[in-house]
Amino acid sequence: MNQLISSIKSKIILAVILIVSAGFVAYEAYEFTEMKQAATAELHELADRTAVRLAESMVLPVWEIDKQWVASIIESEMQDKQLFAVIVYADGELFEGRERDNRWQSTPSANQFDRDYITASREIMRDGSAIGSVKVYITTRFMSEEIQTRLIDEAKVLLLVALLIVITLITLIDRVIVRALQQLLKQTQAIAEGDYSQSIQLHQRDEIGRLAASIDRMKGSIQQREKERNQAIDSVRESERRYRASVENAADAFFLICRDGCFKDVNYLACASLGYTRDALLTMKLPDIEIAFSLEKLAGLFKLMQSGEMKTLTGNHLRKDGSTFPVEVRVALTVLDDEQYILAYARDVSERKQAEDILRESELRFRSLFENAADGIFIADLDGHYIDVNSAGCQMLDMERDEIVGKTILDLIPPADTGRLIASKEKMLEGDSDTSEWILRRKDGKHVDVEVSATILPNGMWLGFVRNISERKQAEEKIRRYSEAMEQSGEAIMITDLQGTIEYINPSFSEMTGYSEQEALGQKPNLLKSGNQSEAYYKSMWDRLADGKVWHGKVVNRKKSGDFYPAMLTISPIKNEQGEITNYIALQQSLEELETLEAQFHQSQKMEAIGTLVGGIAHDFNNNLAGITGNLYLAKRAAKDMPEIGQRLETVEKLAFGAAATIQQLLTFSRKGIVEMHPLSISSFLKETVKLSEISLPENITFKLDVHDTEMKINGDIVQLQQVLMNLINNAHDAVEQSEKPAISISLHRFHADAQFIALHEGVNEGDYACIEVSDNGCGMSDENVTHIFEPFFTTKELGKGTGLGLAMVYGAVKTHGGVIDVESSQGEASGTTMRIYLPLIESDLVSDSDISMDQVVSGQGETILLVDDNLTVLETGRDVLEGLGYQVLTAEDGESAIEVYKSHMSEVDLIIFDVVMPKLGGVEALQAIRDFNPDVKAIFATGYDKLSTLGAINQEFKERVISKPFAMSKLSQLIREVLEER
Repeated sequence: MNQLISSIKSKIILAVILIVSAGFVAYEAYEFTEMKQAATAELHELADRTAVRLAESMVLPVWEIDKQWVASIIESEMQDKQLFAVIVYADGELFEGRERDNRWQSTPSANQFDRDYITASREIMRDGSAIGSVKVYITTRFMSEEIQTRLIDEAKVLLLVALLIVITLITLIDRVIVRALQQLLKQTQAIAEGDYSQSIQLHQRDEIGRLAASIDRMKGSIQQREKERNQAIDSVRESERRYRASVENAADAFFLICRDGCFKDVNYLACASLGYTRDALLTMKLPDIEIAFSLEKLAGLFKLMQSGEMKTLTGNHLRKDGSTFPVEVRVALTVLDDEQYILAYARDVSERKQAEDILRESELRFRSLFENAADGIFIADLDGHYIDVNSAGCQMLDMERDEIVGKTILDLIPPADTGRLIASKEKMLEGDSDTSEWILRRKDGKHVDVEVSATILPNGMWLGFVRNISERKQAEEKIRRYSEAMEQSGEAIMITDLQGTIEYINPSFSEMTGYSEQEALGQKPNLLKSGNQSEAYYKSMWDRLADGKVWHGKVVNRKKSGDFYPAMLTISPIKNEQGEITNYIALQQSLEELETLEAQFHQSQKMEAIGTLVGGIAHDFNNNLAGITGNLYLAKRAAKDMPEIGQRLETVEKLAFGAAATIQQLLTFSRKGIVEMHPLSISSFLKETVKLSEISLPENITFKLDVHDTEMKINGDIVQLQQVLMNLINNAHDAVEQSEKPAISISLHRFHADAQFIALHEGVNEGDYACIEVSDNGCGMSDENVTHIFEPFFTTKELGKGTGLGLAMVYGAVKTHGGVIDVESSQGEASGTTMRIYLPLIESDLVSDSDISMDQVVSGQGETILLVDDNLTVLETGRDVLEGLGYQVLTAEDGESAIEVYKSHMSEVDLIIFDVVMPKLGGVEALQAIRDFNPDVKAIFATGYDKLSTLGAINQEFKERVISKPFAMSKLSQLIREVLEER
């Protein structure tokens, strides 16, 4: 009866739940449709408004064809995250467009969209004519997310209401129906137990009330039959007492079954289990209580039991009330009064079956939860090998179940996490669960971040719940990067609320303004107000910000110290999901360093222009000196019998070559030289360079040169080293300008680089070095400035007095020569600076000397030379000199003329001497043209510029010798002979 009631109650509850659920689903479907239609209409309206606003805003920029203006308007509109793209057309062509990328950032549009969007278009009108059009694309992505959120919230409320309705209905059903049925059950159980003293007190006029009345009448009938049965039992009770005692004391229901299936005898448990009286059962047959067991099967059982063995069968007994229950029956064959009977002891196994069903159902529920869980579930045996994993776990690792079963956690984690795994196992073995983050390897080798909650079950199995947290980790990393970007940004960042109260500043803000976080938070931005901007300026800024637009501008702000500083300021509104402005963010970029660098750059350009001018002047001087020295050579030859005149000409020639050396220094100053390393005597070089630099120093400066070793040789470039020394001397000159007794000293000595020196200077090898010291007793430098002096554009001099490139050039030149440079500087009473340059020494007999040699002139042997120069004086003088050396001379005034002359005298010409820079066609180009039809022609280049800087390209393409103007006749004659005699 209980099961019956439970069944009725369950069905009623199920029906109520289904009806309420159907109504709930129908309402949600209707609500979803209404919300979607309303939201779509709003998006269409938004698209129309945006298109109209953009069409009005873009009249002037489209008319003026200002794409940057158009792009800025589009960027401003795209602050609304629902706006996916804006495309502007002009003259039927794409004019400008922006769209969202995968990260929802604004990027230039290709005007190709692979999905449907809500669109709106408007023509851009000017003076009544369409000059273009604008088309906006609105995404439904955020609409769908909002609808889903609202539906979920409504579903929660409706679900609560539905739950209350279901509970109310169940309560009413329990009171009206179930309680009445329970009372009926109580009374029928009393009747079944033989208690007829109580009557059923139900006054309902429904079916239950009528059922109660019928049971009351049935009770009377049962009472009568019971009375009659008791009388019959009394007559045989004594004869059956002993037999009954054994049967009734049996622990199971007893049945004595005849061949025809009738019950010969039953015990009390049989009656109680089936709900029948003994008399009733004795009138029944086996199929009446075991429907599946027919009389034919009974006959087969009798035949089977002839062996005398006891058998155990299973079945389902049918109670009087129609319910069934499982039984386990032990049967045996017996003989009474020469008749064979089956003794059957039936045991009710309902509780065991129920327990088995509950276990089976529990297993099914577990399997369903196991397989449908969103998180991965892993089960491992005592040895840690996986014995089962659900679908989410397989999907997480991109493996099949068979690929995971049998593996251990060591097969899935990186080797570096083995130590952590051991610690985790020890923790769980102590009885604690463990929740921690791990990295698992997928089948494809990629890693996935997971959170594992693991524990040991009572049976020793390992159970682990694994959640994929890759997206969470990415989001956390994204937030961390954003936070670090703001904290580490080189620009000052400030965030305020709508009233302008400062809520956040980054460290760069404090560094730029001097205000700490405690001092700035809660204040207004006007604590930076300098007064350099008018109130109208600020009003224009706030009006633009109030419209939700970004403001850019240059301002002059005030630091905490009171100092002013220029800055480029950008202020942007921060909007929430509804498009409402919640905060403002301001980015300041200090323009102090930029303006300083700009001034230094202009100074550098000015110095570069001066260098270019110096190079041009030096070229003209060299050409003129070439004519002078050539004529001096001719005059000396003519006056060889007049010693006094010859001596004076010698003096003039020395002065001319001295001027040439000065011009070489000007070329060095012009910084157009290219590194050409040669062995040279460092002492001779130092003396000559110092002699030239000393001339430019004021007479009040005490200058001292101290050379300790005259035999040292280095491999170096004279031009670059001259630049180094001149820069150091000039810096020393500037440093002692304010000294009472200014002094500069230069010394040269040998230095041995030991292990200690090498440890302090990277890239230095052990050995001997030439150490050049340049010292002054000037103002000195601070330790902070010393750390920056070799940086490009760093200078402590006033604007216009230095570029900040001199010491950077010195540092680079010293490094080029394989050396190092040290600085010692102090301020105060014993102020001054010492620069030490260490250059590696070499052993060589071939030493370049900066002095001009006057060796013996070598005469020609009648060869023909083609002389090419655009300077007529140089050309005529050169021809006279070469003829005086015994050569036949042809001349040409430019490259084109040289080609024609050479073609006419190709078989005669043995050598060509080219000027490099000439009108119409230069010397390099002319030689290339001649080489096209005579690859074996011999040539020499002569230049009034620095030969390396002018002929850098020649050194790569040609192997010709180069001689600089003015040249000594000895060097020219020797070079000509060397080239002519080459094979």
